[in-house]
Amino acid sequence: MDIFGQRLKELRLAHDLTQEQVGDLLKLSRKTIHGYEQQGKIPRERTSIVGIARIFNISLDYLFGVIDEPKPIKEESIDEKLAKDPYLQKIVSEIQSNKRLPEEHKLRIIEAAYASYRESYELESPSKKTQKET
Repeated sequence: MDIFGQRLKELRLAHDLTQEQVGDLLKLSRKTIHGYEQQGKIPRERTSIVGIARIFNISLDYLFGVIDEPKPIKEESIDEKLAKDPYLQKIVSEIQSNKRLPEEHKLRIIEAAYASYRESYELESPSKKTQKET
């Protein structure tokens, strides 16, 4: 097993993910993930390589054996993601411009919108998966 495949398998198992779950996250088959881990295959598509790094929050240098410590990639916080979300910002803008609602009601609606969006971002985290393949 090469370093890429070895590290992919270690990361997958450390996150309690099956080959099928990693494949689903990358839109690849379980057989493809198995090929990476056991047969020395390397993804041809840049999106697959970057996707693996993002799923496990590690640098490509670690994944390919350039460094030995898994250095996390900087990931936006949920609040940073919310601030950039165009749909949420449009909702907030519409609520703020509504002249019929009292300010305290506007604030409650905006807080509820942020809470709902925050929850949906938290549910997207791949580390929430718990099934393990041995």
